[in-house]
Amino acid sequence: MRRRSPRAPGFLNNPIFADLVTLNPAPALLDTIFAGADGGLQNITGSPYDPARVVAFLDARDRNIARQKYRGVDIAVRYDAQLGSDRQLSLNAGATWLDSSQQLLPGLPVTDLAGTIFRPPHFRARGGLTLSDKAFSLAAFLNHSASVTDNRRPAAIKLSGSTTLDLTGRLRLGAGTEVALSAQNVFNSKPEPIFTTSPFDAPFDTTNGSAIGRFLSVTVRHDW
Repeated sequence: MRRRSPRAPGFLNNPIFADLVTLNPAPALLDTIFAGADGGLQNITGSPYDPARVVAFLDARDRNIARQKYRGVDIAVRYDAQLGSDRQLSLNAGATWLDSSQQLLPGLPVTDLAGTIFRPPHFRARGGLTLSDKAFSLAAFLNHSASVTDNRRPAAIKLSGSTTLDLTGRLRLGAGTEVALSAQNVFNSKPEPIFTTSPFDAPFDTTNGSAIGRFLSVTVRHDW
């Protein structure tokens, strides 16, 4: 229930939402609505309920009328080459292209999903190579995420994409013992700052960026 002038801009006078709004609802209709509600009538106006003063009823229930459209391509390739009797070189590459959009209500414009802030970018790719034998392995991987658009304000802003490098080395020491050194995001690539309305909000796109930055680790494993 909304106690609001029908002349105010928004849901009440927007023709797109006409099917969701009942102006000047009859008292009998309101009684039926309240009787079917889980919590009944919840009056937070501070005044006694008067059906004659109800300007409009807005049906804000969840409904399966929104439409989303997705299309994309995933590509992955791998090539292994033997370098001698026990040494191998492996090349891996993968890429994803995604395009998606949604329409919340019939009559509303179709808006982009992929390529906008807090959603996957249109393009992502990862490729690398690994050199290994019985005693050691060395791996290097390059990761790329395309730019996205911050469309939360009237003037849209393009947020830069990111490219990071990951390195890993493993050495086997005798039977059952292995030492691994790993460096994630070697060049300490950082996400681009974004506009926030609260000091408690993360100042970057948390879907496509990370606050960790460069991360170094050492792992020792022994099997009995």
